[in-house]
Amino acid sequence: MNHRFGIFISLAGAILLVGSCEWMSSPTRPTRGSSTDKGFFGQIAGVSPYQFELGEPATNWSVNWLDEYFSNGDWIGGAETIAQTTQLVEGIWTFSSTQSLAWDWTGYTEAAPDGVLLTSYPHAFSSAARTATGIITVDVSQVGESGTMTGAVTGGIIEEIITPHPGPYIADVVTGLSGPNGIAVDEINRMLYWVDATTDSVHRSSIYGYSSESLVATGRRPRSIALDVSGGKMYWTDDREDHIQRADLDGTGAEVIISGLNNPMGIALDVSGGKVYWSSDGDNRIYRANLDGTTIESLVTGLNIPLGIALDTSGGKIYWTDDGNNHIRRSNLDGSGVETLVTGLNRPRHISLDAAGGKMYWIDNGTDMIHRANLDGSVVEDRITGLSIPYGLAVDATNGKMYWTDRGTLKISFANLDLGNDGFYARRIYATFDITGGTGAMSGYTGNGTFEYILDYNTSSMVQNTIIIDLPIIIVSKMFWTDQNRNEKNIKWANTSGSGIEILVSGLNKPTGIDLDIAGKMIYWADDGTNAIHRSNYDGTGIQTLVTGLKIPLGLALDVAGGKMYWTDDGRRRNKIQRANLDGSGVEDLVTGLRKPRHIALDVAAGKMYWVDDGNNAIQRANLDGSVVENLVTGIAAPYGIALDTAGGKIYWTEDANNVIQRSNLDGSGVETLVTGLNKPRGIALDLTNNQMYWIDDGNNVIQRANLDGSGAEVLVTGLKVPLDIALDIGS
Repeated sequence: MNHRFGIFISLAGAILLVGSCEWMSSPTRPTRGSSTDKGFFGQIAGVSPYQFELGEPATNWSVNWLDEYFSNGDWIGGAETIAQTTQLVEGIWTFSSTQSLAWDWTGYTEAAPDGVLLTSYPHAFSSAARTATGIITVDVSQVGESGTMTGAVTGGIIEEIITPHPGPYIADVVTGLSGPNGIAVDEINRMLYWVDATTDSVHRSSIYGYSSESLVATGRRPRSIALDVSGGKMYWTDDREDHIQRADLDGTGAEVIISGLNNPMGIALDVSGGKVYWSSDGDNRIYRANLDGTTIESLVTGLNIPLGIALDTSGGKIYWTDDGNNHIRRSNLDGSGVETLVTGLNRPRHISLDAAGGKMYWIDNGTDMIHRANLDGSVVEDRITGLSIPYGLAVDATNGKMYWTDRGTLKISFANLDLGNDGFYARRIYATFDITGGTGAMSGYTGNGTFEYILDYNTSSMVQNTIIIDLPIIIVSKMFWTDQNRNEKNIKWANTSGSGIEILVSGLNKPTGIDLDIAGKMIYWADDGTNAIHRSNYDGTGIQTLVTGLKIPLGLALDVAGGKMYWTDDGRRRNKIQRANLDGSGVEDLVTGLRKPRHIALDVAAGKMYWVDDGNNAIQRANLDGSVVENLVTGIAAPYGIALDTAGGKIYWTEDANNVIQRSNLDGSGVETLVTGLNKPRGIALDLTNNQMYWIDDGNNVIQRANLDGSGAEVLVTGLKVPLDIALDIGS
């Protein structure tokens, strides 16, 4: 389950409220708790900064000017209030958040010429005339616990910008660098990454240049960088160390994946194809390998100082600059079909594509320009002129921008792809805050963070609204179960501690087996009253009937990655196992002629399904297509639920007649009795992260859990009616 909870920031003067967030998992400071903590937290995994944006531009923004802002070039006093109300829906939680900032500028004046750029007027929040104080409260009540963390704004700056700018809008993003080389842009999270050949390191900042940080030291001369945002990785070349490295996007986990190269220069990724491509000017070739560095292939040979490289994966093409021949060329992704597209250049360097727009852009170091052309090389145009020593280039086609590094001016700049005027009359507000004084469930924790706003006063709208918070990671784990009581035929969930019980889906007929699509946040269940299989969202909305015309569907198991669901049908003259696509289409019989098949579990990696057959008093398995049926364990009295620990090589099952839980090896050998003295144990589910099993006890109307060896049994939920099956979503 995603790690989400609401953050509410209330104000005495300034107000900042943050909606919902989803936490990453790289611990950075000591924490309380461990993986054995129970209850709402599940486990406390550490703290990690998470950056998220609330609307861009945000909705419902109001800007209230109580006094004229500029008068005859002077900045006059007055009170200002900026407020926003936004509703966020994140997974299973819905939060309403309101944000407001207020300053009193009374008595403060500063000369400012009308209609020109005011570059960086820093004003400390601690100044008496410009004080912003606030109370920040983190509230965990949404997930069934109590406790808060409180804090206050501690400092920041304000900058004013007045536009328009004459001519094409070109702006500096980051200045004062040492030796910027290659650059890449994360279009989704709006971050820039670049390598610096003087400091031998990788850096990043927001696309506006704020929050710049050094991430990781490289070798001796990093050249180019490429991003796998979905995989959380960055890759770069180093032509002094002659290797390719990669690391997590925050700079951790750096590793050399390919060594012994010959001046690797440009780099590009085909993430969907699982490949990394690079140019090598030492042996004048284009190479590729798997993303982990294995299986190196030489694709194109006989080049003359290939430098920049870019991919059009949808078009199946590699593009590169050939500095020795002053060409731009391309080939198929396997290196075949080499074509020369543009000739007569003057030291072309990096290249970047807007494949959807049908354009390629490149740096020409000899003329100190940025050019573009169609992807077939036609219609060459000069785009940006008068540069110093341009080198790296990255196109953000999603947001219509291009970014480049300049080793002469030692900065990163950007322009619109269409060279349109991007100016606006705006204010940037950047501040920090501390969160301390935790109470209740948050007792003992602290955090901190920053917020940044850029307001366009012409339209009274938000241009950027980014908040970075460093707080304890909270992992919420849930258990779901079906209940067939006459008056309570429903599906419920609770925290794995048993707290926070809620009804998710009510008004059912006779719900039986249950399973989860955790990534899609969907519940699937069988109902032997409607003789159908249904699904809904985690919150119980969006109920769909997927398969009808069954007899007594009981067990249900999902292969989400394979797009299939499997179920048992215990109906008279049915007694079979079937499967269908996750949308209910493509129903097929897999195993027939059974006696009383109950519950089912899958080992997708091994291509096997396992089930209990109460009529045969056995545990059986077969291939996922129903072939090669095997009896694994026989002589069991009334087996009911089943679950697999494939990594541990174990089958777990409940036995109704003898009221026990047992397990064996996956081949049926080594049967052990783990828990005794139960009263009609039904469904069973495993938490392999914490080495625990959960089960339904229908006779005692409870949910229980124990360690996988049967020790430490405890009751979690009491007072149920006719509970049958259980499924887990363990936060990770």
